[in-house]
Amino acid sequence: MGVLLVALCIETFAVLHSASPLSEMRRAGLPADDFPVAFAAAPIDKARMRPLGDFGGLLWVDGQRVVADAALVADLIVVDATRLRAGERAVVGKLVGLKGVRPLIEAGVIRTYWHLESTVCLEAVSEKDGVWEGLYSGSHVYFTNSRNVGKFAFVVRVERDGTVAVVGR
Repeated sequence: MGVLLVALCIETFAVLHSASPLSEMRRAGLPADDFPVAFAAAPIDKARMRPLGDFGGLLWVDGQRVVADAALVADLIVVDATRLRAGERAVVGKLVGLKGVRPLIEAGVIRTYWHLESTVCLEAVSEKDGVWEGLYSGSHVYFTNSRNVGKFAFVVRVERDGTVAVVGR
């Protein structure tokens, strides 16, 4: 009989397309043809801007564009963690005042699904010499001619200077 290895999760959460920045942008009538590929950081003026979605105050609507709160992060590049090969590294951006990386995952800055949704498992965390690492795994639902479930696994690393990188595993 074979051995079944099951990842134990410190935390499990769902990331849903229906609550994504893309869906929120479309609901707000903003131009949004496809998934965003980046979010520029900008100072937030709460008198004239409004938050986009429930992403911990990370994203805001500034006229017809969506920006990231410069008090929390520097410019952000969206990384599709489902497509990273083992060992492949991609830099997302830099944390300035944001505590934790979960808002980056929930907002799709670290993408964990292609079409509908994902279930994300935080397996382990470590911190050494000011460098934080979180090991994540999970599955996402997508459709080609039929329903499919894909698996993913990655590490999020936050360097001492706040640089956030995602590494496939």
